[in-house]
Amino acid sequence: MKSLAKSTVNCTNSIVISDIKIHMDAEGRYSLNDLHKAAGSEQKHKPVHWLATSQTKELIEEILKVGILTFKPTDIKKGRYGGTYVCKELVYSYAMWISAAFALKVIRAYDALVTGNANEAVRIAKTTVSERTPLRDAVNMLVGKKGLRYDDAYNMVHQRFGIDSIDELSLDQIPQAVEYIHRVVLDGEFIGKPEDVSRATPVGDYNFPVETADPHNRKFGNDWITPRVILDEMNRAPELELLEALENDGYDVMGAKIRIHAMYGIVKQHLEMQKDISEMRRYLSAMKDIVEYQTTERGMNVSFTGKDKGGAWGGYVQRRLPS
Repeated sequence: MKSLAKSTVNCTNSIVISDIKIHMDAEGRYSLNDLHKAAGSEQKHKPVHWLATSQTKELIEEILKVGILTFKPTDIKKGRYGGTYVCKELVYSYAMWISAAFALKVIRAYDALVTGNANEAVRIAKTTVSERTPLRDAVNMLVGKKGLRYDDAYNMVHQRFGIDSIDELSLDQIPQAVEYIHRVVLDGEFIGKPEDVSRATPVGDYNFPVETADPHNRKFGNDWITPRVILDEMNRAPELELLEALENDGYDVMGAKIRIHAMYGIVKQHLEMQKDISEMRRYLSAMKDIVEYQTTERGMNVSFTGKDKGGAWGGYVQRRLPS
């Protein structure tokens, strides 16, 4: 098998697979990180897992032993377009490790590039029929549940992503399109209305000046925004009001809402910690008194003269161990 030498492929003519450009370095090695994205970016297919296999290590050793390359078969780069770059032989091995279908796509993309078949290269750059199967299944469900025509259902996807046909979707856009159709099925959004890629003009009130952070019991021109003020339900919560306004305008703000309520929990923990520390200070003060006044060697104060001769201050202590 010939190596991917600089004389074979112009490094400016990178392969494109599933709308992902596979970058090359000066030696003609390909980016495994880009290939991983083109394959769907699954965690189990990360290059580091493939590089750790014994089969990959043996293949690298064999390539080095045969001496068919004038450069290292693997190289790790930093900075822009950084990552792991490997020679063509290792690209094919990595692609086959992911799946036979992806390996075939990689081989055909490379062949289309070196033979100058531009039409085939463009076709491979987009998604395949099998990769679009989840989207077709989602559209079938939409048509069945909402009673739409297929062309209307697909037009919603076209308008959403600004395309003329679903075969123009990149691999990364397929799950986004599926999620969009599922949301339409569940929530019924945009049904019966023309889809507009741009968002509608916001109608909510997004103005929250400094006064909205004002505590309800403020007596002076300035005041503290303390943990207690933040948690006091008598005070306004402009952060929640803003999220509600955005939500009413159709924005998905669940992530922000989760983080804000998590912060409320942290603030509450802070207040409880302050209470515990205050209680601890009281105990420490009592312990200080014990250390100062009860650790000095003492016994029983007895009068040896005068009318109280033989008497003991506080009475006689009984002889028994403390309980």
